[in-house]
Amino acid sequence: MKHFIFILALFLTTSNYSYAQTSSPDDEDSKVFLKQSNPKLTPEFQRIAKKMYETEDYKAAKIDDLNKVYQLRYNIYKDQMEYTSAGKLYILKKELGRMVNFTNLNTKYQVFEMEGKPRFFIVQNDGQHSLLTKSIVQFQEARQAEDSFQQSTSADFKRGKDEIYIAFNNTSPVKVPSSKKKFFALFGDKESAIKTYMKKNKLSRKDKEDLIKVLDHYSSL
Repeated sequence: MKHFIFILALFLTTSNYSYAQTSSPDDEDSKVFLKQSNPKLTPEFQRIAKKMYETEDYKAAKIDDLNKVYQLRYNIYKDQMEYTSAGKLYILKKELGRMVNFTNLNTKYQVFEMEGKPRFFIVQNDGQHSLLTKSIVQFQEARQAEDSFQQSTSADFKRGKDEIYIAFNNTSPVKVPSSKKKFFALFGDKESAIKTYMKKNKLSRKDKEDLIKVLDHYSSL
């Protein structure tokens, strides 16, 4: 167990182990990828490592306006796009505005700045104001039962509820508030107009498709 905890701590402070291999990065790829070290992991950790990812396997993706199609996988826990070659791990550089479009999944990621750091968000629409979702994975530490009434649990990664953000004018994302009052306050002097529009069209601030309609209307005001 102590050996597993040590390997786990090493993993959580470095880059992740990868499971597949693709073609070797060329000189052009080195401009967008960073090579990482990948520590040897125990079978116990490999069992749970796949839960950090949006998809278990690598998927075809286009990066920005590059012509090449890459096989990438999004590590939710570490917020990084991963690419492997000959057993080596590479991660995509997180440059503001960078786009990653998973062609077969019809899913597009974009790098936005939040709290001073570049982060990947899923872009739900095209327009002046973007509706974004942020996938969440949390690490659950192993716990030993303290008495016969408790049950020991193994270390694990748990998927949380996706968080919803708005990037007004495609700048730093703002998390959609749970409070109705705070939600409408996001629209400043157009607050009243947004309230009227949502009420008239029976739109919910908790529904993604409805929020996209709200942002489209806000752009027209």
